[in-house]
Amino acid sequence: MHQIIIMKNFLILISNLVNRISYIVFIVIIFITEADVFKNYLIVRILRKLLIE
Repeated sequence: MHQIIIMKNFLILISNLVNRISYIVFIVIIFITEADVFKNYLIVRILRKLLIE
């Protein structure tokens, strides 16, 4: 039983990590395609928020 709980937590951790990575990839793609000052500012804010959490 204890092992199942550990596995569940591990899977949740991995899914959170994948979510964060996909967010960063998405932001990087926007960053590369649209080099607007305002967009860059938004991207930096979102990245900071993601990395702090």
